[in-house]
Amino acid sequence: MLERYKTLREPGVKEIVIRKSRFIGHGRPVASEAEAVAFIEEIKKQHWNATHNCSAYIVGERDEFQKQSDDGEPSG
Repeated sequence: MLERYKTLREPGVKEIVIRKSRFIGHGRPVASEAEAVAFIEEIKKQHWNATHNCSAYIVGERDEFQKQSDDGEPSG
């Protein structure tokens, strides 16, 4: 087991508005990839009318499981 690593201590939410666009970030510590996927689905249901639901996770002692999605967000 690793002696030190960075992770979230507790769930959190942060909202900002940039040029009339509203961005809401949700984070929560998880113990498995399945838990991460379930959390993302929970947030997508909560914000079902959002234009984009971007997501990402890294799970595992050595970052074994990683995934991100920009949900079709335009570049730039």
